Amino acid sequence: MITGEKVEDFHGLVMPPGEEKKILYQSQHRMIATYAMAVEALDHELKHILEKRGSIIKEDSRRNCCGQLEVVTKGNKVVHMMMDKCSGSSQFVQLRYWVDF
Repeated sequence: MITGEKVEDFHGLVMPPGEEKKILYQSQHRMIATYAMAVEALDHELKHILEKRGSIIKEDSRRNCCGQLEVVTKGNKVVHMMMDKCSGSSQFVQLRYWVDF
């Protein structure tokens, strides 16, 4: 953890607010959160944040909203993202951000 409190800005991106969000892990290189919501709803929130922050999806290899994408932030930083259902449940989602170091 970077500090004693959780900062939701990750290299120019924020985690979507979502429903029942819990940040499980955070460091300079990774951030992992879970949500109690459908993956499609989280995908919609994520796309809204990317658009609002001026970030561009460089590569999207997801299927049915699950899988990996690479995003280039306004500050020209590449952030990798992975969105997947937790334990195959359609109502629990895990979202991971990470950067190469």
